Amino acid sequence: MRFAYVIIIVIFIASISYAGTEVDYDDFEIDIISGGTEVQYNDFEIDMFAGATDPCDCPGLNQNWELDHSDACTINDDCNLGTGKLSFTGTGTTIINATINTTELGDPGVNGLVLINDNGYIDVK
Repeated sequence: MRFAYVIIIVIFIASISYAGTEVDYDDFEIDIISGGTEVQYNDFEIDMFAGATDPCDCPGLNQNWELDHSDACTINDDCNLGTGKLSFTGTGTTIINATINTTELGDPGVNGLVLINDNGYIDVK
């Protein structure tokens, strides 16, 4: 006897957060069809952790921050790296429109440009 199984997965996304917060997928439903009979499995919930962060966002106090010029970051929010190092890599331009506090500042590199606008400031202590 041969059985043909067709699995249909339907996901209704209740909420998604980003940058290190929990992501909830609710109303997860699996429909299995076998020999013309449909069986539903409901009430599943899957919690996932979104660990990916935007490379242009401040990593936080006492964290190193490597900005890749190819990401074309425009930094608009103040960032206190504390003992963390600010460094650069890649080709392109990074724009600073905010205050960044750090204990060490890396070279922008041969192929990189750091533009510090009027309201931008890098404080190295």
